[in-house]
Amino acid sequence: MATGAIHDAIDHTSEKHGRPSGAAPNRQISLEPRSKRFAFAIFEGRTLIEWGARSYTTRRTGADAAAKKFESLLDLYAPSLIVSREPRNSPKGPSEATNKAMKKLRQAADERGITFELLSRNDVQRFYDARYLETKHAIASWLADQFAVLRPMLPPRRRLWDPENYHSAVFDAVATKVAFDSSARGKGSMPQ
Repeated sequence: MATGAIHDAIDHTSEKHGRPSGAAPNRQISLEPRSKRFAFAIFEGRTLIEWGARSYTTRRTGADAAAKKFESLLDLYAPSLIVSREPRNSPKGPSEATNKAMKKLRQAADERGITFELLSRNDVQRFYDARYLETKHAIASWLADQFAVLRPMLPPRRRLWDPENYHSAVFDAVATKVAFDSSARGKGSMPQ
């Protein structure tokens, strides 16, 4: 596992996947935006091949920093599709930093001609509710069963007073892609 600065990445990269030439028609990135970072999961079809997270500052230049980190992922993996869930809402709505970063990320995808699909948080939740997976831990455990490579980083069950595990955002990115694949837009079905 390659890691950058502690605040910059949890990153799993594999040397067997080289730089693609042109967009890979079956390669997709699932993105989970957060206020100070975004997590990603990269798929070849339905196979999870890479995952990680990139942090960025919430200062004025934060959205630009997030966009540069995202652009490097787009250039390296050349996906044909990006899937993301709507940013989280706080009582005041999504953070300004998250909104700015998402706008820059969509712009980077548009500039490269990459399709960007946005799922509502309710659509993703309905997918997991239908499988009686009602907590983030239950969803993450189910995903670890579906994608064995995620088992070592399965976050522990969270108590109310515990901060969210840093790996949780990666599981959320994978969860979004699985829900998308089962939707009409994804035109497929995932394991029941």
